Amino acid sequence: MSISVLKPSQIKKLEMNENDIFIVVDTFRATTSLLTLKNAGVRRIYIVQNEEEAKEVHSKKFPKSLLVGEKGGLKIDGFNYGNTPSVFYDSNFKKKEIVFTSTSGAKIFLLLQSRRNVYTGALVNLSSLSEEISKSVLKQKCNIYIIPSGYFMDESEYVVEDWVTSVLIAEKLAEKTKFSISNTDDFWEKTKKTINNHIDFKKMLLESPNGLKLKDMGFENDVQFASSIDKIDKNLKVKKWLNFNKTNIVVLK
Repeated sequence: MSISVLKPSQIKKLEMNENDIFIVVDTFRATTSLLTLKNAGVRRIYIVQNEEEAKEVHSKKFPKSLLVGEKGGLKIDGFNYGNTPSVFYDSNFKKKEIVFTSTSGAKIFLLLQSRRNVYTGALVNLSSLSEEISKSVLKQKCNIYIIPSGYFMDESEYVVEDWVTSVLIAEKLAEKTKFSISNTDDFWEKTKKTINNHIDFKKMLLESPNGLKLKDMGFENDVQFASSIDKIDKNLKVKKWLNFNKTNIVVLK
């Protein structure tokens, strides 16, 4: 049994068994937002591909839900909230339902359609996630695949925050499960060097390309929050997959 960090395009090439575990990572900001919404009391989250699907699912399927998400980093017109975990952390969403979409992270969840064991990974739940999965693998033989979302349309672009998060999750899981880490990707080695060369981990992420971009857009608080380790002790797993009017929906609970 092994742990691997994979680019999204590698998912379809895998020979997998039904017990395999997948962890989707989009540190800035989708998976951090989803976990923070769970922490704020949200009852159920419905993930869809894009703005149009979100609005249709909201109006025709879950009219009492809130629309949450972004396009190009900014809140979508007509949505209740953007993709802002620092705002969600101090809010009360008790028993609310959310329809969510984002530029990259949402789409990675949808690539894993029909998989049984899909988790949400970020720095904010690093220890909690590792603890839950390490207990789960005791009951079943499986491999663990961690997927850094990166830029959905350009996997050649290195997205440091997603790879740093993924490597830290992999190492924590390897320590707890005694699984071997299997990686040959150049991004893995690049990330290991990046982590080893930066004593001030949080500062490194704040000064990363996406960290600076979000800061310029007015989202420095989100970057600060998403760079915090173990801020949240909640986990999110895919509950089921739905289809509504030919729209695929991921249900997190």
